[in-house]
Amino acid sequence: MLGVVSRFRVLIVAFSVAVFVFLFGFANLCYVPWSVGWLRLVDLAFWVLSMGSMFAGFVEFWLFWRGCSVLSTLLIDVVGLGVVVFARFSSAIYSLLKTSFYVQVVGGSIVDEVSYRLISFATIGSLIIFSSTSLSTWFRKPVVFAESPTFHDVFIRLVKVLGSMDIRWIYIACFIVGFLTRFYPKLKYLDLPIGWDTLEYIAIARDFASTPKFLTSYLWLGGLRNLPPLITWVSGSLALLGADPWIFFKIYPATAVGLISMLSAAIAHKVSGSKAIAFASALITVFNPFILGQSRSRVYINCEYL
Repeated sequence: MLGVVSRFRVLIVAFSVAVFVFLFGFANLCYVPWSVGWLRLVDLAFWVLSMGSMFAGFVEFWLFWRGCSVLSTLLIDVVGLGVVVFARFSSAIYSLLKTSFYVQVVGGSIVDEVSYRLISFATIGSLIIFSSTSLSTWFRKPVVFAESPTFHDVFIRLVKVLGSMDIRWIYIACFIVGFLTRFYPKLKYLDLPIGWDTLEYIAIARDFASTPKFLTSYLWLGGLRNLPPLITWVSGSLALLGADPWIFFKIYPATAVGLISMLSAAIAHKVSGSKAIAFASALITVFNPFILGQSRSRVYINCEYL
């Protein structure tokens, strides 16, 4: 199937460019620039352009990366592919961070001028991919500028270097990624609790600090309830020592996600023996919709109360 589609990779890029031009022009004709409708349609246009270009660029790379020299038009394809990937995902990630994961990624990744400038680089990358795939299609293979190792050879050398890295550094990197991803909304709204439940956590910890009890009921969700004891024991004990529960509930969720990310990497490495798979497993754990949804829903609830 890939072999059949690869024959039309130039047409795929050209089609995505044509659809992009049509949607972008339609947005400017029917909507006021920078209005909600304009932003959504323009973002969809850039998604079409990016996905078509990335698909064609990846197919081009996959066809020739084992036998073609690095110093060829295949390198131009890789550069264009990198520009498109950077533009598309940097704009999306910036918009998510800007809104604390509140926007919809497809159709909502342009929120201001900065995100628009970032995604605009996708047009340059798409033209680069179009030029490289056109040349390789015309000559039936990439044009070689000079003899050099292939991308496959470079990849094998890189894998060997990464394979010699201590797995503990991988675990540390996984923890940092998980911690920072979950900590960002709390850092952005440093003087505010994120989510209505955090207020109750803080209140319960302070109740425990004022009247320590091994087991008791607390006001929770409008009634007296028997809560899991660790909720009060840990935060309440720290409150007794002078640590404000506000600070504890800023740091604890991010620490928990970091540890979960690290544990996911450890399990994946134990099963597969691959450090790359271990790190990828940690990324999937951190950036799954449930974790991101937690950050989004808590910020949304916080803003609603404000």
